Amino acid sequence: MIELETGDPWNGENKPASFSRFLLPFSYTLNPANPAAVKSDQLCFRQIQPKKDFERERLLYFTAETANVLFQRAIWAEIDADFWQNAGLSGPFSFQSVNRNTEQPIKVALTPPRLVLFEGCSENPSLHPTLCHGFLILDTFFPDICLSGERPGLDDVRSAS
Repeated sequence: MIELETGDPWNGENKPASFSRFLLPFSYTLNPANPAAVKSDQLCFRQIQPKKDFERERLLYFTAETANVLFQRAIWAEIDADFWQNAGLSGPFSFQSVNRNTEQPIKVALTPPRLVLFEGCSENPSLHPTLCHGFLILDTFFPDICLSGERPGLDDVRSAS
């Protein structure tokens, strides 16, 4: 069995950890909102700037047009991490492996979701609706609390055959 690395890959310790990223595509239409109407205890996305770490390397990796769409003409947003965790939405959540002969559930945690709205910063008001699409980004990982026994393995995350 191939064991997976547990831990939060984004906590700043630079410890390798297994994670899965889910990208859910959608179409959108931006409508003006009243910031005063948003309550402080309301779960909502806040606009962020993409992380500057390795920005130069990222920009050089893509073609100029792709980098422009991803970093210059896109709106990036995320839910506040503290609010996400305090609301109990980060988990950990448990599931039972169908491929393992044990009663111990496997724990999975969720990072705060992020949005990328492509062409969201476009100054062209007549932007064609087919260009208004984005991704909801959900990252999952196995927290270190899994270490109470055997680490989860690759067989645990695949369906039974």
